Amino acid sequence: QAGLKFLKEVKTAHYKATVDGEIIEVEAVICYILNAGSIGGVMGMEIPKIGDVSISDGYLDLYAITKGVQPLRAVSKYIFHHEGSDAGVYHWRGKEITFEADPVQDVWIDGELGGKTPFTVNTLPQALEIVVPA
Repeated sequence: QAGLKFLKEVKTAHYKATVDGEIIEVEAVICYILNAGSIGGVMGMEIPKIGDVSISDGYLDLYAITKGVQPLRAVSKYIFHHEGSDAGVYHWRGKEITFEADPVQDVWIDGELGGKTPFTVNTLPQALEIVVPA
């Protein structure tokens, strides 16, 4: 319910991102960058699975949700792949993303406040070796 209240009362911000050299500008309710396929607990929203995001593909996925027509419906249609699912949800993919916002926005990293915009994030593909018992 907190997520629903948030979407009703939220104001948009002007976001400017540079994704692998391509400049993108969008007026949005929220933008987020994923390396794994889910987000949870950010600003009262719990979203179980987002698109085809892969933790091992070497790319970051940038999503923007516009205030447009019913953003909650747009998100649910996008997540569950219903017809018209792209309404209000925009997606870009890259290895380096620089991000600015007007007004300045909080940056959340894995559910924790991690600073404010602007910021830059990039991938280090295959940087972590995981060893498991045989």
